[in-house]
Amino acid sequence: MNYADVCKLDAGSWFDPFFAGEPVPRLEDVLAHVKGYLEVYIEIKEAEPEILLELVQGFDMLEQCFFWCEDIKVMDQLRLLNKDVRLMARRYDFQTLKDAIERYSPQVIEFNGLKFTHEELEHCQELDILSMPFYMGSKLSVLKKLIDSGADMLNLGNPELIKKICTSTNHYLE
Repeated sequence: MNYADVCKLDAGSWFDPFFAGEPVPRLEDVLAHVKGYLEVYIEIKEAEPEILLELVQGFDMLEQCFFWCEDIKVMDQLRLLNKDVRLMARRYDFQTLKDAIERYSPQVIEFNGLKFTHEELEHCQELDILSMPFYMGSKLSVLKKLIDSGADMLNLGNPELIKKICTSTNHYLE
């Protein structure tokens, strides 16, 4: 599918009718919009690592972006292209946290929901590795536990529910 075809797709209606008709954003547009404000998680499905890194470096955002790809060769290629590239490793792809760290030397570790220990979070902090649980569900009790877990970031399928938790409990995020 070429970019002209992708531009015709509706990227918003799956989320909420309010966003119906929103086009698929280009990575360039996202980077320009969030530069200086947010960390960007780039999950590589199909892309040339050289072109992707060149784009991110062109925006001077290498320190704001981190990358993950299921294809180990792509992850290795990213590291070879630039030793400072920030990689993410999924803890749940490995027997132990140590195995994930040894394989990728990551700057971010993704955990599966609440399937992590306090000791694992502490170990990440000791090594200056950011911790990031992912949760695609919508149970407020799980989201509250994730907020209170001490993790550095959250990868959520329903981030709008965070506002609901914060307003209902007078809980404020840093």
